[in-house]
Amino acid sequence: MDEHNQTMAEDRNFGAHVPVAPPASAREEPAGLATPSAERVLIVDDNRDAAESLAMLVEIIGNEAQVAYDGASALALLDEFRPTLILLDLTMPGMSGFEVARAVRARAAHAGIRLVALSGRSADETHDETRAAGFDGQVVKPVDLPTLAALLAGSAPT
Repeated sequence: MDEHNQTMAEDRNFGAHVPVAPPASAREEPAGLATPSAERVLIVDDNRDAAESLAMLVEIIGNEAQVAYDGASALALLDEFRPTLILLDLTMPGMSGFEVARAVRARAAHAGIRLVALSGRSADETHDETRAAGFDGQVVKPVDLPTLAALLAGSAPT
């Protein structure tokens, strides 16, 4: 290679600095999203996209999530997954969220599970019905991140 070509080749070399993220254990939770202890959250919704998206958010915040797409599957997961919180769609085909809530409450082994209804309707419209079925509260879908973080931190929904 002659001197001119050598100089051109050297001029084309460049470097880049790529920062490496710290391991997950060393990262801090974003402000306002940390939960005091991890929840085991069962998300029950026949809308697969909504259920999977909500599960991802639950896990990003530092909790464990499992998804069921119908009431029968949700009930089958209770003993295996042992959720501390169930986010339960009210209007599903087959077994409604109300029926699932009553079935959960009928099982003494699962008396301590917090049940939160997921609905497209306001809590004012369904308050009496959700309370009668055994729900601890209700949130309107889609659930926003601050509301989800508050639920996972133990705050009571409306």
